[in-house]
Amino acid sequence: IGMSSLVTSSPPQRSSTVVAANAAAKEAAKVQATAMPLSYRMVLAACSGMVAATVCHPLDVIRVQMQTEGTKFKNTLDAGTSIYRNAGLKNGIYAGISAAYLRQWLYGSFRIGVYSYQFEHAQLENTRAGRSRNDISFANKLRMGCVSGAIGSFVGTPSELALVRMSADS
Repeated sequence: IGMSSLVTSSPPQRSSTVVAANAAAKEAAKVQATAMPLSYRMVLAACSGMVAATVCHPLDVIRVQMQTEGTKFKNTLDAGTSIYRNAGLKNGIYAGISAAYLRQWLYGSFRIGVYSYQFEHAQLENTRAGRSRNDISFANKLRMGCVSGAIGSFVGTPSELALVRMSADS
């Protein structure tokens, strides 16, 4: 073989497996670079939970007051108006709101944050393995939900106890 045939020959072809692995690695790096940091997701989850607590907390106070022994109310509306008349907005209807916010800050942020972290990790593993990003089984999603819910419940239980006690004391 002459020198001219060596110079003009094309470079050896890489196997399709190597090309697919490189493409998957590039896709995983791109996904990881554009993903929102876990701390941001946890703060957003906590803030959205706090907004929901602000709206729903009066109903929670009314429920706890109606379940407390020794209080007699005709119905939910009667309970709400009586609580407001006797203790006002801050110390009555919104009694214990600080504990509700703490609960959402702890429980909500951990539950949503841990789940989204696990979900993103599963997506990255799928991308690295060359599978579709969202090819996550129901059983795996269920496991992720149970783990994140258990962690959130464990972390949020003390604030839940404080919330119920503060609501009952109003």
